Amino acid sequence: MPAYVKRMKRRTVQSPKFYFHEVGIVNSLSRRSSIEQGSSIFGKAFENWVFRELQCFLLYAQSDLPLSYWKLTTEAEVDFVLGSMEIAIEAKSSERVSADHLKGLRELKNDFPRVRQRVVVCLEKHVCVTEDGIWILPFQEFIRRLWSNPLRPDVSLQLTDGPSRS
Repeated sequence: MPAYVKRMKRRTVQSPKFYFHEVGIVNSLSRRSSIEQGSSIFGKAFENWVFRELQCFLLYAQSDLPLSYWKLTTEAEVDFVLGSMEIAIEAKSSERVSADHLKGLRELKNDFPRVRQRVVVCLEKHVCVTEDGIWILPFQEFIRRLWSNPLRPDVSLQLTDGPSRS
């Protein structure tokens, strides 16, 4: 997946990011019999799953929106950027999203104030919105919203007012 490199205010990483098509093969070659929730491997597998869902959605919807990631050389990162900052998505395999998990999305907003939607896809149980407008979506709700109307020309996760979180 390519890096998002349009109109940079600060130095960004520009090398592509690689996702395996099938993590089961990787786990087999690595002789992993299971992936424990909470492990770094689980986090990588979760991010890979979100990537595959986004990729499948864009293909099914016949969308020409590019899918990329954004990362500063200072390590602030956003896992997925759809289009020209239509949606920025961070995948976190956590049951409780913390302020640290939101740093990349907040840094991105500083450089790209026009970003339409910022979302964390996670293992939390309930949908909520931070004071600065970042949506925290349980992965099931993310999938439901993503696929609710896959033939629309614009990509939007149909985010409206939701319960707030400080």
